[in-house]
Amino acid sequence: MKQIDRRLAAVLTAVGCSAVLGAVAVPATAQADTLRFFSKSTGQQFLGADGQPLMDPSTIGPGAQFNGTDRDYVGNSKRHAKDWTASDHIDCAFTTQTVATCNAQLAIGGSMLLATRVNVTFDFMGNAPTVVPINGGTGKYVGARGTVTSAGVGNSNNSDLTVRVRT
Repeated sequence: MKQIDRRLAAVLTAVGCSAVLGAVAVPATAQADTLRFFSKSTGQQFLGADGQPLMDPSTIGPGAQFNGTDRDYVGNSKRHAKDWTASDHIDCAFTTQTVATCNAQLAIGGSMLLATRVNVTFDFMGNAPTVVPINGGTGKYVGARGTVTSAGVGNSNNSDLTVRVRT
């Protein structure tokens, strides 16, 4: 069996912070903030519908699961802060080979951006970024709406995140 390729893992891990992304209607009067992070994977796991580790990406289907965590550095993969200042977690359950229902959290300081039970479409074969809807938050992000867009970085499990959020 071949191992899950790094591109697939990067797409999902990127979504970690990303699980906070997507297109959500936001009042036109709300002030939008854009945050950029280099998201460095700290762990991930794929499980098949049977709960066993999943090694072959072609077997992702209904019931498969993904769980990932990252440390996030202000900036991007080419130029970022030395120390991480945010972290994220994503947990997804696939309903088809490319669509999953996900829960994600992006912790920034004493606040969090949330993506709760959002549907996310993954483009495992192309280079399209993954977008996850933000539908809540805590602290300064209470009532947040917006998106997290995750773009994989090369042949790694890391990604560049663009967070657009309104409160």
